[in-house]
Amino acid sequence: MNRLLSAIIIAIFFTSAVSGCGNNNLKIDNTDKYIFNQDSQENFIRYQSQLYYAESEDSYYYLNTDNGFLYVIDKKTHKCQPLCGKSDCLHDRETSLAKKQKCSAFLNTFFKSLVFYNDCLYFQCVEDKVDNDGVTYELNEICKISLDGNNREVVYSTKDYVIWNFKIHRGYIYFDGSRKDTEGSADGSNTALYRVAADGKGDTSELLPYYKYGIQKDMSVNDTRFYGNHIFLWITKLEGTKEIGYLINYDLQTDKWENLSEKLKVNINSMFTVYNDKLIFANGSKIYESDFNGENQNEILDCSDILGGYKYYTPFTTDEENLIISAANDDSEADKLIFCDKSYNASVKNMPFEFSAEIGFDSQCFIDYKEDEQSLYYIDKSNTSTAEKIYTFESNS
Repeated sequence: MNRLLSAIIIAIFFTSAVSGCGNNNLKIDNTDKYIFNQDSQENFIRYQSQLYYAESEDSYYYLNTDNGFLYVIDKKTHKCQPLCGKSDCLHDRETSLAKKQKCSAFLNTFFKSLVFYNDCLYFQCVEDKVDNDGVTYELNEICKISLDGNNREVVYSTKDYVIWNFKIHRGYIYFDGSRKDTEGSADGSNTALYRVAADGKGDTSELLPYYKYGIQKDMSVNDTRFYGNHIFLWITKLEGTKEIGYLINYDLQTDKWENLSEKLKVNINSMFTVYNDKLIFANGSKIYESDFNGENQNEILDCSDILGGYKYYTPFTTDEENLIISAANDDSEADKLIFCDKSYNASVKNMPFEFSAEIGFDSQCFIDYKEDEQSLYYIDKSNTSTAEKIYTFESNS
């Protein structure tokens, strides 16, 4: 009897581990570094919180917002397929909406909102409901899906806010949202950054009231980056006819923020990233680093000396091992990238086509969706001059 009971317990545990999601009681490591599985995967996120990709230990994930399907890419084989294990399913090749809705990989969302956190994937969607009086209202939802695609649940649901985008970082969901008016509508003029527990329970608190500073009127939040115990923001604001940039550090432990641009000797005028535990940004062709408090600013390289002939040089991202800088002109992108190691030794890498590294991925690869071909490419960073086509999507036309 004891052996039978032990076998049942082991079987239950194994089934839970395979098909379920991560532990809701994830113990948070508050070290001021990037911690895998609990921190926002900024190297897999395009600027302005556009989330198409995510990473687990053995796979990458891609959300195609044109068809609403979620794909998994094996890190070793590069095989890409819809995240569905049903043998009788044609997945994204199904011809009817009813059949697509039965596929585990069909998320049916147009939001650029793919997040990996605590051994699960998260995405956002909108669902229409009808109240007891027959009135239709809209719910904005954040959903959780297991890594095998079999289990799905709504984690956070609200009829009070429109959720524009979200990230999950160190035990909390953070979302840019706008409170709805009495008629159930909202626009971007009252946007704020909100926070709620990662399990969706408890109060939703307002963290940064962007609306108080004139968002969509004369202020824009161009990018946010979560790192360790910080949120860094690049904000531009019109002052008369001149656009001024501000680099902000919001401390997640003290809930206080600081305008770092008041300390910088040379101000930011580009997208930025975090590398070597420093803030990295550009002004013209020159790339600068500074401490998280805006002090100890240094010029680390002049890109025009390394890859000349371009108007813009942007340090969008890193892959932890390398700082990656993209070059472009007003009407074209370079087919080369600048890679810098942790000592800021720079090298130029040829790419298979015009390429802007707005997403860094890891040290192994880039994954790029070419819209004109409706194809997904894998670019090995050990030989960036060639690209491997790993998936072609059905035409939507």
